[in-house]
Amino acid sequence: MTIIKLDKNLANQIAAWEVIEKPFSVVKELVENSIDANANNIKVEIVNGWIDEIIITDNWTGIEKSDLEVIAEKYSTSKIKNLEDLYKVMTFGFRWEAMASISSVSKMQIISKTKNSESWHLLNILWWEKEKIKEFMNFLENEIETKPNLFLFRDDEPKATIEDINNIEKILSGKLPESFIEFQMKFGGGTFAFAEIFSVCEKSDSYVLNYENIFEKDFFPVSDDQCGGVYCFKKNNGKFEDKIYYLDLSNLEVIVEETEFNFIQIFMKLAFNK
Repeated sequence: MTIIKLDKNLANQIAAWEVIEKPFSVVKELVENSIDANANNIKVEIVNGWIDEIIITDNWTGIEKSDLEVIAEKYSTSKIKNLEDLYKVMTFGFRWEAMASISSVSKMQIISKTKNSESWHLLNILWWEKEKIKEFMNFLENEIETKPNLFLFRDDEPKATIEDINNIEKILSGKLPESFIEFQMKFGGGTFAFAEIFSVCEKSDSYVLNYENIFEKDFFPVSDDQCGGVYCFKKNNGKFEDKIYYLDLSNLEVIVEETEFNFIQIFMKLAFNK
């Protein structure tokens, strides 16, 4: 199975604007997907009366890791490639609208393994979070372009690579938040208006591991306030949560305060006072 994204014209011709209105619709669509994939052992679990979780487990052929990246995008399908294929469809679904609709109203997690793959592949889909990250990235890119005086020396700041991310996560034994990873790969660290953001790139003057004196167990420094305080992520079960903690390091005893901000929110507050 190879998933492709249909071109815009074909997508418009077959669009049905699938909407998920009830939890039952989620079960129906996912079970039909399993049947379409020739699964003959399908298990449905409902946790806490539809409120907490709906879990569908089957024994179909699985999804390749490369296909997971597009599986929840509208009109990404393995069933058809052109309009003529519509007349040959023998499956319940073929538009792949349902997966996109489900992911837009839920926290969706897909765990899959193909016959030839050595390990399980995991995909977490938080559609609205990705939209917020994208909106923030576009905003900051526009600010840098239209207000260059607030973003001096950005051209000299190295952007993080996948290797930089992997190295820092290995050293700290924790997965960094998606918003912070995307930020580092697009912009790097350094000065942004009135904020100084630590970098995960070793070539940067703002490389986070150069500031060992501000590290505390299970905390990852994001920015400091130049007054003895540091804004950090906190590690929980091997993952740094996208929630900001303020560590006051000005006294012998470190004081930890939980804030109401995530990374994007604290950046906007520090850089633009928004």
